[in-house]
Amino acid sequence: MQPPRDRSGTDFAAATAAAVREVFADSATVVEMRAAPCPEAPLSPGILQPAVDAVDAGERVVVVVSDHTRKTGAAAILPMLLDGWRQRGVRPEDIAVLIACGSHRAPTPDEVGHILGPPAMALVGNRIVIHDAFRSDCVPLGRTSRGTPVAVNRLLVETPAVVTIGGVVFHYFAGFTGGRKSIVPGAAAAATIAANHSLTIAADAGTFHPAVQLGRLAGNPVAEDLEEAAAFVPVRGSVQTVLDGTGRLAGVFTGSLAETHRQACNLARRLFACTLAAKADVVVASAGAARNWVQSHKALVNASRAVREDGVIVLDAPCPEALGSQSLEQWLRRRTPSAIIAGIAESADINAQTALSTLLRGRQTVLVTQMTADAAALTGMRPAATLPEALRQAADRLPPQRRPHPSVLLMPEAWLTVPA
Repeated sequence: MQPPRDRSGTDFAAATAAAVREVFADSATVVEMRAAPCPEAPLSPGILQPAVDAVDAGERVVVVVSDHTRKTGAAAILPMLLDGWRQRGVRPEDIAVLIACGSHRAPTPDEVGHILGPPAMALVGNRIVIHDAFRSDCVPLGRTSRGTPVAVNRLLVETPAVVTIGGVVFHYFAGFTGGRKSIVPGAAAAATIAANHSLTIAADAGTFHPAVQLGRLAGNPVAEDLEEAAAFVPVRGSVQTVLDGTGRLAGVFTGSLAETHRQACNLARRLFACTLAAKADVVVASAGAARNWVQSHKALVNASRAVREDGVIVLDAPCPEALGSQSLEQWLRRRTPSAIIAGIAESADINAQTALSTLLRGRQTVLVTQMTADAAALTGMRPAATLPEALRQAADRLPPQRRPHPSVLLMPEAWLTVPA
């Protein structure tokens, strides 16, 4: 029985429940974890008015939107912003869109169309810039107090009005996505991103910095450095959204970058932080529609918070684009956490922390994936062709005393929900 390829919501939960019954019969105690239900948030020109009012007649404006790896609702928001600016006297030819890819691959033309939507595509035309951390013309602006050299896409520096659209969920080392991440890492140079990401590691302790945690902003060196770095770019206005597991808008916040991000983080915490009564023997988690391991890894991080120390994670992560980064592959080839820590001490790199996290958490994980055997082996996880096969492996790896009546936690939205 192969799990459905959409790997989402009800379909995954149903397939998983069937596989659990196939492997454990009625001996397992099964619990499912999902995000809190919420009504769809209204979206109207009035809600977006503060971002419209942030741009004056005759000004040039650049709208920074997230790439294909982030859901923000930009396709619904952009037409309203563009129409509002038109009414204020902003000329269409003075409006550009910057797709903030950070170090991710560039979106395909179809993906750009999906990000922006047909109405905005028609209005913006060819005034779309796709940021490339390695190749775009970036302007040095200074250093943060932690020494991160800040350089961002020239378009942000030379355009008078900068407006951002971001989506907020938990992030395993930045605390939350969205907000300042539209600027850094989204529109930053590779060296800026690498220096900031290196703050995840406490080199003297040989592991992650204790304050680098899901949902933590205050005291988190990565989060605080991101905020300081992004402040080098004056952002006129911001729209921050929270989307549920189906892609519906759960919240829309418009105003200053800092305030809208704070409001969105509060909502994301209420929706996606799920109370965990007890850790499970087996956690069965879905990485959803994530295209590669860089993105799928976030589901592993969340699942690892819910499993017992002697338990097993079964992770369904198709990864049609494999690992998603040559840099990540090079770090994984170091094979051990200690070798990665030693490498980070020598030079900062964008994907080192993801490699370290993968190897630390992969030890107790069975992976159901479309990746090649060689690519999957680099993660340190045991591969399985199907979900029932993965569950049988999990059952065999449990301590003998846990096997007769294991507790099983289903996380069909593991990329989104955070056990707390």
